[in-house]
Amino acid sequence: MLPAFHDGLNLPIGLYPATAQEVTEYFGKSTRRNLLCMTLQKMLERAKGCNFRKVILFGSFVSSKESPGDIDLFWTLTPGTDTGTLTPECRELLDSANSKERFQCDVFWCFDEQDAISRMSAMWALDRGGRKRGLVVIDLG
Repeated sequence: MLPAFHDGLNLPIGLYPATAQEVTEYFGKSTRRNLLCMTLQKMLERAKGCNFRKVILFGSFVSSKESPGDIDLFWTLTPGTDTGTLTPECRELLDSANSKERFQCDVFWCFDEQDAISRMSAMWALDRGGRKRGLVVIDLG
């Protein structure tokens, strides 16, 4: 279960596990957010077929902002994955240069290793105002 926003805007600091359904129910409460949730669902289905392990959501999408501009996320991949051997559909999910246009997302990725996830999570655990915030993780396994 996802916690309440601790400062009226952000989740409390931490990494919160959730299902895709929980994310949609919790964050899909406006027309814009519902549209972003539908996009996220399509991406998650594709990512499962690519054997990505997790997706970690951060930014305004996992805040109380009524109309976030996009979804900020990072995928975790099996350690040692050669991204050059992924199918074009899978590589497209990792394409940070074109993800905003294609998916309305800012996309990053790392290997599914605790140290890499900790570094990435720490980097995105502050909002633009310098306030600490929580992130949401969906296990794709």
